Amino acid sequence: MSATEESAARLERAERQLAEAQQLAHVGSWEWDIPADAVWWSDELYRIYGLEPQSISPSYDDFLERVHPADRAAVDARNQKAFADHQPFEDVKRIVRGDGVEILMRTQGTVVCDASGTAQRMVGICEDVTHAETRRRAGEINDEVIQALVLAGFHLDRGEVEPARAALHDARRCAQRIATDLILRTGIEPGSLRLRR
Repeated sequence: MSATEESAARLERAERQLAEAQQLAHVGSWEWDIPADAVWWSDELYRIYGLEPQSISPSYDDFLERVHPADRAAVDARNQKAFADHQPFEDVKRIVRGDGVEILMRTQGTVVCDASGTAQRMVGICEDVTHAETRRRAGEINDEVIQALVLAGFHLDRGEVEPARAALHDARRCAQRIATDLILRTGIEPGSLRLRR
């Protein structure tokens, strides 16, 4: 095998390993060539968006269309800020996938500048954190709300009314904070959730 063939084989193996690692981790990568307005997505990023790999030629506008309408202006402003200050950025936003499913996506990126300091490229990774966020919230509910309710029950069993009342107040306050955070992050309108029987 010649040196050129060996280099090509190593490159092909590295690309395959990167694609497999992205698929296992459910993390996609992207690059935006700003002067050419050309966007590249890894195959896994297409999958995260609910699309077949290479099914579209993505653009910045395609990306913005997939951002939840309520988050779109903030995400675009964040990108404009990155152009201006050239600082790395990270956010979590709602994405509406090609199949209509809404997910939470964490993005980390950086701006690459030329020698004169002009932004040339933005590069980064995206990760579907929907399930991780659900697990985090479940843990938060258990740690704060359920534990406060258990404490209230303990005090009631002992006939300690005032400590029980304080624990119930803490549980209510924590539940309200978690619910408010959920409403703000997801755009759910207060009162729109109904218990189904």
